[in-house]
Amino acid sequence: MDNQDILSCIILFLGSNFQFRVVNKFIFFVHESIFKAKMKKFSYLNYKKILNTKTYFVAYLIVNKIKVLNIKYDLRCELLQLCVTQYISIHHEKIYDIPIEISYLKNLRNLLIHYNQIQEITPELCSIYSLVNINLSGNKIVVVPEYINKLINLEILNLGGNKIFRMAPLKLPQLNELNLSNNKLSLFPIIHAPKLTILNLSYNAIEMIPSIIYLPSLTHLLFVDNQLISLPDELFFHTRLERLNLEQNYIRKIPDSIMYLTNLTSLRLSQNFLTAVPSSIRNLNNLLQLYLSHNQITVLPSEIILLPKLQEVGINNTLINVVPIGFTQTLHIIMHNEQIKNTRMFDDNVSFITII
Repeated sequence: MDNQDILSCIILFLGSNFQFRVVNKFIFFVHESIFKAKMKKFSYLNYKKILNTKTYFVAYLIVNKIKVLNIKYDLRCELLQLCVTQYISIHHEKIYDIPIEISYLKNLRNLLIHYNQIQEITPELCSIYSLVNINLSGNKIVVVPEYINKLINLEILNLGGNKIFRMAPLKLPQLNELNLSNNKLSLFPIIHAPKLTILNLSYNAIEMIPSIIYLPSLTHLLFVDNQLISLPDELFFHTRLERLNLEQNYIRKIPDSIMYLTNLTSLRLSQNFLTAVPSSIRNLNNLLQLYLSHNQITVLPSEIILLPKLQEVGINNTLINVVPIGFTQTLHIIMHNEQIKNTRMFDDNVSFITII
């Protein structure tokens, strides 16, 4: 790679943070005060000036390894620790590993290295205690190690679309969002995260939700396309749940304990093996959407008319041909054309959204 390639590296300054874009597979990290002082004079940083005036230059990243031009190791570490870089985004660059030197970016808060070829979450990465947002989705990670729990300030962790089959118990006190979808998990992960609100475990091979699950702040649980057969009552003790998606499993029964989910607004149970809906559903006073399509359900419980906010019910590809009457609000029911022809007891407040 010649000097002209290096000359083409562009630094983009955004507010009080930096966002660095990969140009010819290079990224520069520059101290904020230096950049502000020189910003008016330099849109492009000259290679020779950077080399000769080391204070202009902190580090550059070549594809998958941080190096510093002709700067001794101890000076490199010192400069990197002074770096105020808070945001790094590198995606679709075929990076195979996380460089060791990344641990010196002590102010880094957002690390987005998604859709690359990374196979390991390294100890160096987990030593950056300032991190609040990590996106390593779309890589080739197979194990989530125990030392990830060193990231005590982490709020968002996206590991979706990897090859993860084993996880150490997570103990992340500030974690708010966790995405583990599209992996190879067969066991429900052990998670100690009192602030976790969003958990996505869709598209794995998990057979059971453990009865010991306790995530007191959970509001969104996405569990699409796993291998669940039954649901523990303890799941429904998460009374802050607002969205629950259990589609494409093997669930045969919804327990009466669903009555405790009084904050639920969306309940998706399509493509399971359900034959009935429990009457305790009447307690879900905030429910807006109920999807029951592609099940063996034969009838909607009459208690459904007691749900004051219900707006949409999906029952296409079920055996339902009777709609309860008495709805006080407008309700949209999703059905196939043939179902509508055979459905009785139309209500004035019920309209149909047809599926061919």
